[in-house]
Amino acid sequence: MDASQGKLWLKEPLGECQPANYATQRRRIERAGRVLGLAARVCEPEAEQIRELLGVDGVEHDQARRMYIAADGLRQRGEAVESVLRRLPVNDGLWVRLLGAGFVAGVWATPWFWQPQLNRRLSPLSRIVRAGQHPP
Repeated sequence: MDASQGKLWLKEPLGECQPANYATQRRRIERAGRVLGLAARVCEPEAEQIRELLGVDGVEHDQARRMYIAADGLRQRGEAVESVLRRLPVNDGLWVRLLGAGFVAGVWATPWFWQPQLNRRLSPLSRIVRAGQHPP
């Protein structure tokens, strides 16, 4: 959010105090861009799957993706990330949808959830989880 407001972190640490720096901010924005399906590294079919998982409108997601890819700095990329984050339906399943999106984007390995009622583990991409019957 800092980058979208033009607040870029320091490029060099100051003394013994090690505040978050520009490189960290850049990496976090890049990771968010991948998880949200905005980055160019995420191919079009995967970006569409991520958009559907997250429940974001197609036109709005496409606009944010074009903005992210065309951005020439962290501020514009931060604005694209923020525009998608503000459109995410916020409910109990948001974290499950974000984990699934990160898996589709290749940011992390398959997350598994234990479903005690079924006595089995589930992927966030399973039909049961996508239908909203995700673990508590």
